[in-house]
Amino acid sequence: MAGPAFLSGEAVDLRTYEQEDVPFVAATVNDHRVWKSLGGQVTPTNLATERRFFEEDSRSDATIKFVVTTRDGAATGDRAAGRESDGETRVGMVELNDVEWDRARAEVAFWIAPDHQDASYGRDALATLVDYAFDQLGLHKLTAESFATNDASMRLLESLGFEREGTLREEEYVDGEWIDVAWYGLLAADWGGR
Repeated sequence: MAGPAFLSGEAVDLRTYEQEDVPFVAATVNDHRVWKSLGGQVTPTNLATERRFFEEDSRSDATIKFVVTTRDGAATGDRAAGRESDGETRVGMVELNDVEWDRARAEVAFWIAPDHQDASYGRDALATLVDYAFDQLGLHKLTAESFATNDASMRLLESLGFEREGTLREEEYVDGEWIDVAWYGLLAADWGGR
């Protein structure tokens, strides 16, 4: 059984990524609507592979992952989509990757399951993560990347104050073509909150 929320946003909670979440993550990242937007994810992720990722991330102090959940069954969906018996529904993941404690910086990454992308859960979850990174961890800068073809992701980052700092030309190969990756940054001093 998952523990209580570690962080709470306006509509979502962020709780630690636990072994019991592995099937949800593996199933969701294999959905073509998700994996095609994740850089480097071009092969299927089975349960064994996702369990290995879970174990590696659990031992790393450079990765902080949270499962994004709704409260009191606020989202709709069945158990396969993440519904739990206590009313919690898993809707996605947010994380701080490549945390460089000595440089006070990290990269944010996020995804929301396709059935829940229109409910503003991503914005709430990411804003909650950014608050935590700056206010609790004392980080100075957060970075993020997005496929230049992923307008929704870029709009989300920009709506939270991330500034586009550059473009990595033809960085990823998706659907038979090389696409650009937009690189974003946000300084703690520029974070205005939600």
